[in-house]
Amino acid sequence: MPWLSSDIGTPCRPGQLSGTCSSATAACLASSRPLRYGRVMVRGDSGNTGSSMESNMPFSLTESVHGWGDWSLHYRHWHNPAGDGVLVALHGAGVAGALTFAPMLPRLAGYRDVLVPDLYGAGQTRHGAGERPFEMDELADHLLRWILGFDFQDIDLAGYSFGGLVAMMIAAPLGIRRLTLIEPALMESPSWAATLARRQRYAAATDPLRGGGDAVAAVTAFLDIVSPNRSRHPRIESMVTHRLSHRPVGLAHALDAVGRYAPSLNRSGLLASLPPTLSLVGAKTPDDAHALHRAQAQCRPDWGYQVIAGVDHALPYQKPTAVADACIAWFKRGDA
Repeated sequence: MPWLSSDIGTPCRPGQLSGTCSSATAACLASSRPLRYGRVMVRGDSGNTGSSMESNMPFSLTESVHGWGDWSLHYRHWHNPAGDGVLVALHGAGVAGALTFAPMLPRLAGYRDVLVPDLYGAGQTRHGAGERPFEMDELADHLLRWILGFDFQDIDLAGYSFGGLVAMMIAAPLGIRRLTLIEPALMESPSWAATLARRQRYAAATDPLRGGGDAVAAVTAFLDIVSPNRSRHPRIESMVTHRLSHRPVGLAHALDAVGRYAPSLNRSGLLASLPPTLSLVGAKTPDDAHALHRAQAQCRPDWGYQVIAGVDHALPYQKPTAVADACIAWFKRGDA
C-alpha cells in the first residue's frame, strides 16, 4: 500500500508549540456512570434507531458520562474481552460520535476497547447552562482527564475533521504510538493565510445558527465551503443537512472554538510533535488539502498519506469500511 508520497511539497519545519492544550496528570480519574449494556446499536441524535448491528457482534456497549466542571461528557465504550488493544475515535463538529464511527464497528472487532465520546456541542454531551461557547484547550483538557482515567496502555487514536484537530492536540500528552487523521481541521491548505481565511468563511456561513436563523440554509452554506464537490442528490443533501442541523448552536460553537484557537497556533510545531501519522483524504476534496498532506508524507518517512476514492470530506459516512480498513492497517504497522 502506498503510504508515502514522493510528490513535491512545502517542507516541514520544526517549531515551538503554541496554542496547544495543557497537560493533565495520570491521577485524573474518570467519573462515569454506566447507563446500559447490550447490542451494538447506532442511534440517531433524536434517540431513534438509525441502523443496528445484530447481537453476534463481539462487543458489549456501555454508555457513560464523565463530569468535569459544568460539562458532562457522554461517551460510548464498546468492549470485546477477546480483543486486543484500545481505539479512541473523535468525531467532527456537530455530529454525535456514534453516527460517525459505529458503522465501522464490524471492521474494528479485533479491538478489546473502542471509546467514542460526544465532543462538546454534539450528541448527548451537555453543559449545565445549556449550549455555550467553549475553547479548544478546555475540550482537550477534559478529554485528557477522561482518557487517562482508564489507565490504558498503547492507545490508537483517530480523529475526523474537528476531532482530528483535537486528536493532534492530545496525541503528544497521551504518548500516543500511532495516529490517524481523517481530513483534520486546520489542514485544508499549505497556506496558513488561506487556512485562517477559511475559518472566517465558516464563521460567516454559520452566523445564522447563533441567532436562531435558518439552520438548513446555514448548514448548506457551510457544506459549500467544506465539501464543494459533494453529491447534490436531494436525498443525500437532505440527510447531511439533517445530521448537521440537530444541534446547530453546538456546531457553530465548535467552529468558533477552532477559529479562536487557530491564530495563536504554530501549525508546523504541532505537526512536528505528532507520532507516526496517517492522513486519509477524500478524492473529491479540494487539491489544497491533498497538497498539504502529500507534503507531510514527503518530509516525514513516518507519515502516511492515502486517498479514499470517490468521496469528499464526508468519507467516514460514505466509505466507513475503507476508512476503518486503512486505520487498522496503519495501526498494525506499529505492531510489526
